[in-house]
Amino acid sequence: MRTPSPFRSTRARTGPSAGRIAAVAVAVGLVLAGCGSRVDEEVAEAAPAGVTSDVGTGAVTPGTDPAGGVVPGAGAGAVPGAVAPGTTTTNTAPNAAAGGNTATTNNSSGTKGNTAGTKSSGGNTAQTPVAAGCKQQGPPVVIGQVGTFSGLVGANFAGAIKTSYVWVNYMNAKGGLGCHPIRFIQIDDQSNPALSQAAVERLVSKEGAIAIFAAFVPLDVAGFQAGLNKMKVAAIGGDQAAPEWNSNQYMYPVGGTPRAGIAGSVQQAAEAGGKKIAVLYCVEASPCGSNFNDTIIKDGYAKKFGMEVVYSGSVSITQPDYTAQCQNAKNAGADVVAWGLDRAGLQRAAKSCAAIGYFPKLPLIALQGSFDPKDPNLRKSGAFLSSLSFPYLINNTPATKAYHEAMQKYAPGAAVDTSGSGTWAAGQMLAKIVEKLGPEAQTRPLTKEDIFVGAGKIKNETLDGIIPATTYKATGPQPENLCYFGIRFNSDGTFNAPKGLKPTCL
Repeated sequence: MRTPSPFRSTRARTGPSAGRIAAVAVAVGLVLAGCGSRVDEEVAEAAPAGVTSDVGTGAVTPGTDPAGGVVPGAGAGAVPGAVAPGTTTTNTAPNAAAGGNTATTNNSSGTKGNTAGTKSSGGNTAQTPVAAGCKQQGPPVVIGQVGTFSGLVGANFAGAIKTSYVWVNYMNAKGGLGCHPIRFIQIDDQSNPALSQAAVERLVSKEGAIAIFAAFVPLDVAGFQAGLNKMKVAAIGGDQAAPEWNSNQYMYPVGGTPRAGIAGSVQQAAEAGGKKIAVLYCVEASPCGSNFNDTIIKDGYAKKFGMEVVYSGSVSITQPDYTAQCQNAKNAGADVVAWGLDRAGLQRAAKSCAAIGYFPKLPLIALQGSFDPKDPNLRKSGAFLSSLSFPYLINNTPATKAYHEAMQKYAPGAAVDTSGSGTWAAGQMLAKIVEKLGPEAQTRPLTKEDIFVGAGKIKNETLDGIIPATTYKATGPQPENLCYFGIRFNSDGTFNAPKGLKPTCL
């Protein structure tokens, strides 16, 4: 007996037809219906035109990468010192990484005609139960995710990859999304705007997705929003690093919005004694370019926090060395440096500054949060992070315990990070939006239009304390939410959230 898996993870095609998405059918096939587990589902690349949907109603057991059919990266490859899910922590996590750098294997090359040839892992897959409060199980629903999950930028979002699968398992074990079993499709757009747009279009037009959740598209947001605009589909939560999250009518940020993530970290550095700041922003994308620079300097947040901007300039995330910029900032007397880089670039920059004996305080955005906590240069400088949803290290409330317990159950041993907590919050917001539709939506098919209706009913929602109070209009642009949760990285390699689940609002 065989129950189709609710999961599919794909990678966008590169090559002559870059506007199309290759249908790499992976993460398929765990079965159990009183017959035990079986390894019998082959994974192969389908025709470029799309994938034939196979609606699943089961929960997948974690342990291997997407091509193996289970939660990606679970239990392997975590950075030393990363927080293990399920660990009871309050405001401090000894030797915890802000991001669990867990590698995700992708067995598909994405080239035409290639077959992954991977068989699914055996595991315990059960039919999705009928949830309490549901008269009966409703029709299955398709949810999609688009993000940069490979390459240099993708390394920052390992937690998001795993947590998406965990959340789907968690929801299906409870009866699904508003009584509807979830089928989940995840697409890696490889940080390519054209592929990001094509991914959204495919998810809606070919797969029937009613919503996109937890989109991590910091460098390719232009293509992503073009896909949303064409398909008229809602994107619930994600990286929330670019200003498009507050300018596009189909994007629904969950919790804090882009300027909160940048200005909040600068505020924490100022509260720790920072007086003079240097701002170095990347040229590759708006989150670290115009948005990063404009928030701190043009919008006046540095001045608002009593800091003087003494040096600014552009850099590239691909630079091998930042010694010149470090020297300029040091000569200008900056005791705080805001680097608009990814996590790898941040660590190279800290190394360059350390080479000249320079250790300024470092305000960070969430994208940078998965750095190695053993890095001696970052430890000596100290860092401040603004989380737009709950600090991942907190595990002392029912809502935060649900996250940690789900990670422990479905991805035991996997690291947790800021992209993971943001993904969990995005999923919980999607669940709340569907809940707002009421009992009449439980037995009929859900539509993408339903998501707009439900979103319009979200008022001052905190999801039991894991996000700042959030209110939506049915269609956006959504109001800016200038609130964040502070996280501090200390000289001994520990992280702590000084204010716990109490958000700070600018």
